Amino acid sequence: MKRDMTHPLCPTGKVLFFALGFLLLFQTVAPHAADAPDPDAPAPDNAPSAHDHAVPTQQNSWNRLEPGLDFREFQLDENGVRLAVVRIDPARFDFVLCSSSQDAQPARPLAIWGEQYNLVVAINASMYLPDGSTSTGYMRQGTHINNHRIAQRFGAFFVAGPDTPDLPHAAIIDRDNPDWQNLIDRYTLVIQNYRMTNAERRVLWSTNGPLYSISAVAQDGDGRILFLHCREPVEAYALAQRILLLPLNARTVMYVEGGAQAGLLIRSASLTRVMAGRWPADFLVTGDLKAALPNVLGAHRKP
Repeated sequence: MKRDMTHPLCPTGKVLFFALGFLLLFQTVAPHAADAPDPDAPAPDNAPSAHDHAVPTQQNSWNRLEPGLDFREFQLDENGVRLAVVRIDPARFDFVLCSSSQDAQPARPLAIWGEQYNLVVAINASMYLPDGSTSTGYMRQGTHINNHRIAQRFGAFFVAGPDTPDLPHAAIIDRDNPDWQNLIDRYTLVIQNYRMTNAERRVLWSTNGPLYSISAVAQDGDGRILFLHCREPVEAYALAQRILLLPLNARTVMYVEGGAQAGLLIRSASLTRVMAGRWPADFLVTGDLKAALPNVLGAHRKP
């Protein structure tokens, strides 16, 4: 779906029918808050911490797909809402931006991106503008610039490919970092998006928002990169809380896409899976696996 500079919204008719049941399950939404997130505003003093609620049920233990690559699913409620997580060690994997503006080819499904670029894992890189190609936030890889403008309301930068070995191979730089401008200049790959949580593990998304599937990218306390995907439509504020409660040690969580186009791809020798988002009233249980995406963030095995 083409995006403007706000977060994605589900059609009102689809949301109302499902909102009450979902809110009863998660019980985290305040009654009179704005839908639009304000990631760069200070978190309220009464913002919930990661200890305000019980930890959700865990679906299983980590599945080691190969060295440096782990997969796990967490069950978030008794109705089957799950969060899929791929944990990636940047010491063993290189990250790459696959962009239609760079290869001059049309947008394509996540699975096709994976095949063409031999990606082991991949996720949406960002929302995009009505031209069907340009990211809503700053985006560049090497000398190719997809969007040169830094969005004022976007507080997270995924970076990879440092200019010196003393920097992390990949990271998420929080805009609260006073040195963020200098740091992003030292990486060959930079992708800017909304923050769902900040480096201090505070939820920055507004409450009482619509329901939609969500893809996100995060960094844990050990420097590993997390690709996150919730297929079932959820409220973003509630999901951000649950991410902090899970044993992921997640720090800054960066929102990358919502709705039917939110996806996650795994192409490891021990597991191949394509996950796509859904709207609340969709009849496609698997989501839209053929949704065309113009910008994808993927990972290769290091030589």
